[in-house]
Amino acid sequence: MAPPTASSSCGKFFLTIPDELSEAARIDGCSEFGIFWRIVLPLSRPALTVVALFSFMAAWNDFLGPLVYVQRPEQFTLALGLQSFQSQLGGSQWNLLMAAAVLVIVPVLLLFFLAQKTFIKGISTTGIKGRKWGGGGEGMERQSPDWPCGAGGTQIEPPRTPRHGDTGTRRRGMG
Repeated sequence: MAPPTASSSCGKFFLTIPDELSEAARIDGCSEFGIFWRIVLPLSRPALTVVALFSFMAAWNDFLGPLVYVQRPEQFTLALGLQSFQSQLGGSQWNLLMAAAVLVIVPVLLLFFLAQKTFIKGISTTGIKGRKWGGGGEGMERQSPDWPCGAGGTQIEPPRTPRHGDTGTRRRGMG
């Protein structure tokens, strides 16, 4: 079960996806499912990864639910096992308890490190970046064969501005 904030956070993320992407896909002949599958879903992968990670952490660290529902010690979750391990002998063997706590944390850390690449990719590639699909705007148009709906599409490239050394002239004031 997803945390209650998952629907609001995903909904807010979906609102940040530009409408121009879906409009350009409709013009190029994509169906609504194709727009969702080929455009919206890949762009929302970071938000869905965050929701999946938070859902996993909520289920992994749940203490009260299993405490109420589980009766036999063989079925205890790791959180319940740590608690019963702590009070098993009346006192705590802290070295063993901390070793067990580290082992409980390892899967969450592994999952975070595996999902870290997706988080960074989502931060660096939000929305339209460097590519504008559709007509209009400044720049040179060229047909793009890699449009996801297969109907072609027009990629707008910004006009190239000459840089230092491109035109053979030197900047003034530079010694």
